[in-house]
Amino acid sequence: MKKYIILLGILIVASILIWQLTNIDKGEEVMDDISVEEQEFNDSGRAKAIEDEKDLWMIYENQEMGFSVKYPGDIELNPDKGEGLYVMVKEINPEEPSMLPQFPVDGSEEAIVLGEIEAKTSMTLGRFEVCDVTLEREVRFEKNNYEIIIMLKGDTDVLAEEHPEYFTLNEENCGDMSIWDFDKQSDFFKQLEIGEGGIKTQEWFDKFDDIASTIELFETKDYEALIQGVWISVDDVNSVIEFNVEQKTDYYEGEKLREANYELMGNSLIVEEEEGDDFEYEIIAISENELEMIYLPRGNILKYTKQ
Repeated sequence: MKKYIILLGILIVASILIWQLTNIDKGEEVMDDISVEEQEFNDSGRAKAIEDEKDLWMIYENQEMGFSVKYPGDIELNPDKGEGLYVMVKEINPEEPSMLPQFPVDGSEEAIVLGEIEAKTSMTLGRFEVCDVTLEREVRFEKNNYEIIIMLKGDTDVLAEEHPEYFTLNEENCGDMSIWDFDKQSDFFKQLEIGEGGIKTQEWFDKFDDIASTIELFETKDYEALIQGVWISVDDVNSVIEFNVEQKTDYYEGEKLREANYELMGNSLIVEEEEGDDFEYEIIAISENELEMIYLPRGNILKYTKQ
């Protein structure tokens, strides 16, 4: 009997060893399938750096105003109408009203801080007239004497399907169209605030908070002042460009090739041509001594150092 027990024990140990060896081989096969580049990426720690989905979002950056915001790739930026993310900028004029009058739901306004600037978030469910049904959350702030609004607009059809309890009829003014029950709008906001809204409506509500959390402010650059002077190409020292207040001049081996007026709008540089299309560039880096820009039609990157 003891011999059988010993034999059984040997068989169990042997089975475990065979299983371990088999899985080690499989693990080595999997490792062999990983490319050198993939392994280097994994070892570098960069793979671990992408822990938040917002790291992969699209970026809207306004160099002239000095702010940026991230947003998911499935959200349209500044559509003609309907749901999407709207970024609006307008110079403040005391004699003119805001570019988008505020109609916040009671209890939805909240002050937040962006860098050293105080901003305000709010939710709007209707504008201008009793029959209007909208679904908007916005963050609004002022910077450099400009009013800036970043607004996420949701799908009102989905809203009505998921939350019919917040709608009513006003046949006299709106016919058979469902409109907001205005006495319940605050309750609707509170329901979303505690995370108990309909699936898609709640997703929209929470997405706004995620987007608002990515807003960053930065110091703007005086491109017009920085670009003045003579610049030598990094790739070809014989190629030189010069900017004065109004004109850009191109030289090669000391010989003037062309001279043209230019216009700067933020980091966008447009060089006017008497014949044909204007030359368009995007300045991607500029300092007292370095200039880097993209020639937009071709995507060429041009690098210069100040003489």
